[in-house]
Amino acid sequence: MIHTLTPKVGNCFPSFAFRPDSDGKVTVTHHYLDVARDNENRKVLRRRTDRLEMLTARRLYGTLKNIGYH
Repeated sequence: MIHTLTPKVGNCFPSFAFRPDSDGKVTVTHHYLDVARDNENRKVLRRRTDRLEMLTARRLYGTLKNIGYH
């Protein structure tokens, strides 16, 4: 199961997707708009994926919820 968090106010970026892995870790994918611009002067969508320990992922999830993500 994947849990996705986005800001409550404004646009949908940055967003975070949390997916538990079978080895007890969590894959966290972070989508965000970079300050760089493409050839049409639009911000560039970037993605970063990290594998976190379960406790670290839970803390990140809780922190994001506390600062206004849903």
